[in-house]
Amino acid sequence: MKLDVDRSLFIGCKVESALRDALNAVPADERHYFEDPNATYLRICRLRDENWIGKVVDAGMPLTQLESVQKNILSILARLAPSMHHPAEALRVYAISSADAGALEA
Repeated sequence: MKLDVDRSLFIGCKVESALRDALNAVPADERHYFEDPNATYLRICRLRDENWIGKVVDAGMPLTQLESVQKNILSILARLAPSMHHPAEALRVYAISSADAGALEA
């Protein structure tokens, strides 16, 4: 088995209906937290037929930084959807599809 250091990782949670409704209600001046594909905040990604919201990070990230990324994701979600509970257990890690890897480069 070979490791692929060129593929980014996605850390995030599934956008369920309540979160989707909350994101649709976010004011225009706050939407940059998840709508700007070049932002360092959150991104909406697809997993099969589902939308997921989270952060894209480089492969090989030190494990000690994962807690900071987790806290950052959850704090932004709390800002965008303050009436919802955002448990850390809902976050998942997935490799970005190699077909989409080029679209993530700045």
